[in-house]
Amino acid sequence: MFGLNEKEIQSLKDGKWEIHCLSMKLARLDGARTYRGSGFIKQDENGQLVFNLYDSEYQHGNKSFWDGVTSSNLQAGQIFPKNQAFVLRCIDTEGNTWRSLPTFDIDMDCALEKGIVARGTVYELQRDDDLKKWRDRQNQNNKKQRRALYYRPIYHFHIFDNIGSFPCNAKISSETKVAKRKHSTSWSLCVARFDSCGYHFQIENQDGRIKYFVESIAQRRHLQINADMRFIEALQFVLGRPLRWQVLQIAFGDTEHIRIRSKIKDLRSRALPPIALSIHHHFDEVWRLFGNYLKYIKCFKDAEWHPVSSRLFTVQQAQAYLWNTRMLTVGVEVEGLLKDEYHMKKKCERSLKRLAVSSIVRQQDITAWRQIRQSAAHGMRGETEFSQENCQKLFRVLVLFYHLIFSRIGYKGKYTDYGEFGFPAKNYPS
Repeated sequence: MFGLNEKEIQSLKDGKWEIHCLSMKLARLDGARTYRGSGFIKQDENGQLVFNLYDSEYQHGNKSFWDGVTSSNLQAGQIFPKNQAFVLRCIDTEGNTWRSLPTFDIDMDCALEKGIVARGTVYELQRDDDLKKWRDRQNQNNKKQRRALYYRPIYHFHIFDNIGSFPCNAKISSETKVAKRKHSTSWSLCVARFDSCGYHFQIENQDGRIKYFVESIAQRRHLQINADMRFIEALQFVLGRPLRWQVLQIAFGDTEHIRIRSKIKDLRSRALPPIALSIHHHFDEVWRLFGNYLKYIKCFKDAEWHPVSSRLFTVQQAQAYLWNTRMLTVGVEVEGLLKDEYHMKKKCERSLKRLAVSSIVRQQDITAWRQIRQSAAHGMRGETEFSQENCQKLFRVLVLFYHLIFSRIGYKGKYTDYGEFGFPAKNYPS
């Protein structure tokens, strides 16, 4: 791909990425304020994308930087209107044009005789590379080679995190040289390759970094709306943990779309995955489950997570908090699934029992759900503390939560029963 090279991606992983810009423009969405000048964007010590813009033409006066905001009579506790956020646009020394998502995280330094320095943090930077001219130069002597460079959409995610093991079926080799001579070759089973839902997937886990590559098998005229979100959601489901990419490159036609994000602090939140993960086991089942889930959510066109993915994320995040929070969250999200996906809005326990008759869920899991839901919701301290009994109840409700999802996405196959000691593998439906 023609976007960021390996050196740039490694610098983002190391927190050392930086670009200098000859032209920068910081403008408020409502047009009330605009600042222009030169400056830079870099990662700070926490991995955040920060910028400095020096506007030498800014005239100091009686107006403050936030005068447009204060005139809207905001009081403590009120949020800023969206149209008063700022967007940063800039051209770096390589001629690349970057733009940011809207941000309110802006600060100004007016302690200068002339001009002003605008500082701030942006969550995401975006850049589009038009490769049409490059393609035409390469093919100027071959009139037959006029088609687009990328007639099959390609997505390349970079996730800078160690997510542990998952089922793999391909190896990566590396050579060790001594005095410029080959000394040894080592192999690592750390790649999963498979096809699903009309795409080829390759997921590589190495050196605390995930390379997640997706390519359409068939030619397409248009990009699928928000497909990048759905690919991440499906992977989060089978891995049982939130995934936060920092670099995404999308190539289609003659354009490459590049997105870079600030690092988000990882709370180490994760839930037990639907199928216990290991490098050597359950390859077919894990990635078939991935495919079933992706097929179910991929047509959701809103620019937000699918409702099921949102509930999954809430359950995963809750595992980083206190025990009673975990119990309450899983119990509530079971109710949420019943309302969203099964359209059962009243008397959840009775609805679950009807599903148990159809072998969609199990009676012992319903009993555990009723007990922890009531205990956690009503603050029964002795019944929500960490204990072997409560631990097993929580695991059974997690299995209930997964079974409700299995039924909706049409999955039949192996899963891990966390409600029993030893976490045995069982078949769904039983």
